Amino acid sequence: MRPSPRRRLSRAVFTTLVLVIAAIAAPSFAVADDDEDWARTGPYFGVSAIGGTFITAPDNYEKQFVALGIETLPVGALPGVDNDLDHDIATGFDIYLGWRVHKYVAAELEVEYIPKVEFDENAGDFVEAETLVFSGAVRGILPLGRFEPYVLGGVGFMDAEVDDVQNLGVILNDGLALAFRVGGGFDIHLHRNVAFRFSTEWILPRGDIHEMEYVSVGGGLQYRF
Repeated sequence: MRPSPRRRLSRAVFTTLVLVIAAIAAPSFAVADDDEDWARTGPYFGVSAIGGTFITAPDNYEKQFVALGIETLPVGALPGVDNDLDHDIATGFDIYLGWRVHKYVAAELEVEYIPKVEFDENAGDFVEAETLVFSGAVRGILPLGRFEPYVLGGVGFMDAEVDDVQNLGVILNDGLALAFRVGGGFDIHLHRNVAFRFSTEWILPRGDIHEMEYVSVGGGLQYRF
């Protein structure tokens, strides 16, 4: 199956941004300055690869699969074995643009995209989902030099597209709804213009797609102007 236009576009955007950051950052590594003001204000942007784990959706689909008679024992399993629905780690990326307005505070916009996650039972795929989150957030930063831990909170929108792959009548939770974003992580400044970011975030959609909440963990490069 060929990737959807959205997935092909997202891969192109991700690759382009990585190359842009690398091209801009390369000259910066010619000279290192340990006296740099790492907490300076100003704009920045970055891109990270992420892995996501959905929290509530597996239980929801598990109950529906039981009602539909889908839950069966795998080959070689004994009666009474717990065959809970599961999904692989959902992989994707996030792109963010921000402005550090104070040594302790920054505001940023973020787009986080997970192109595909498969919910399966006994190695059979029954539901596939795709999520896109756009949000604004405020970061509280602890300026410790090159290493800067932070916490964040924000709000935006989540678009979830869910597919009943085998047309079994599974009740799907998809559409566009309000979503909250909370989390934390740290930046490690590698040079004046380049930092590595590690983040853990909890995405909490509301409305009809409230069961599509997930936790993402990611890391990537950030460029500071």
